[in-house]
Amino acid sequence: MRKGQAGKIIIVIIIIVAIVFFLWPYIAQYLGATPITPGIEYKNDVITIEEYSISNLNPYVGRPVTISFYVQNNGDKKTENVRVKFFSIEPFSDSSIACWLPPGESGSECNFPSIESTDRRYVSLTMNAPKDITDDTPITIGFEVSYYVTGYRTAIIPIVDNKLKTKPDAKYMQSAHSYGPVHVDLKPKIERITVENGKEIKETWAIQGEQFELEMNFKHVGTLKDVSLPIKIDNIKFDPDPPYGLNPVSNLCKLSEGAEVPGDKSSLSCYLEPLELEVGESERLGIASVTFEYPYKFTRTETFTVRPEPT
Repeated sequence: MRKGQAGKIIIVIIIIVAIVFFLWPYIAQYLGATPITPGIEYKNDVITIEEYSISNLNPYVGRPVTISFYVQNNGDKKTENVRVKFFSIEPFSDSSIACWLPPGESGSECNFPSIESTDRRYVSLTMNAPKDITDDTPITIGFEVSYYVTGYRTAIIPIVDNKLKTKPDAKYMQSAHSYGPVHVDLKPKIERITVENGKEIKETWAIQGEQFELEMNFKHVGTLKDVSLPIKIDNIKFDPDPPYGLNPVSNLCKLSEGAEVPGDKSSLSCYLEPLELEVGESERLGIASVTFEYPYKFTRTETFTVRPEPT
C-alpha cells in the first residue's frame, strides 16, 4: 500500500472515531451502555427546588410551622456534595430538620454526598414561632443550596501539512454543551476564507507547526433567581492533556488562572501548536477536550408574619 493511500485511510478512521464520539449518547442506547430514557428532559439548572410547601405563613406565637421541599437533580449525571443550609432562623425556637434520603442533617443544614441523575432528596424544617410577640411581626428566614459542577466541551480541529494538502476534507466541529448553569464556547482564532461558487465561506483549520489561539468563553446560562455571583471557574484543563495532535504552548496557556462569570475574566486563551504530521500524512484531526469545575449557589427566602394570640 502506498503512503498516500495509507494516509487517507488514517484520516477516514479518525473521522469515523470523531463521528462516533459525537453520536455516542444515541449509539449507547442501542448498546445498553447509557440508555436515554424517553420523556426525561435534562436542564442546565442542575439542582432545583420542587414541591415547595409551607404549613402556615401567618402563625400565632409559639405555634409550629414547617417548610418542606425536594432537592431535584435535573442533570444527566450524578451531582455530588449538595448542601441545603437554613439561615436567620434564630427568632424561631425548637427547630428540627429532617433530610431524606440518606439522613444527613446537622443543626440547620442537610448534606447529601450525591444525588443521582433525575433523583431527588427530601428536606423538612419544623420550628416554633416566637412567643414574645405582641403585634403582627414579619420575620424573614431563608436557605442556601450549594453544589459543585463539572462542565466539559470538545473541539475537533482539522490539521493539514500545507504541502500535500492545503485545505482539509474534514470540518471543524464542536460538541454539544454539557448540562450545567455555566457553558463554554471554544473558538480557535484561525478563520480561513474559501470561495465556492462565487461565495465566500468561513472555515476553521490549523496548519502543522503553526501556533494558534484557542479562546474559551464562559457564560452563565442558569435561570434561577438569587444566584451567588460572580461564579468562579477553576480547575480548567485539557482531558487528555496534552490534547490529541496538539501541544499547549506553556508560556501562553495559563489555564490555572481560572475564570469568573459574569465579569472581565469570563474569557481566557490557550495557544496550541499542531504536531508535525507523519511522512506521507497530509491531514489529521486535533481533538481538544476542555473540562472545568465551579461551585454554584442560590438562595430562597420566605417572610412569616407572626401574630399574637387572638383575644
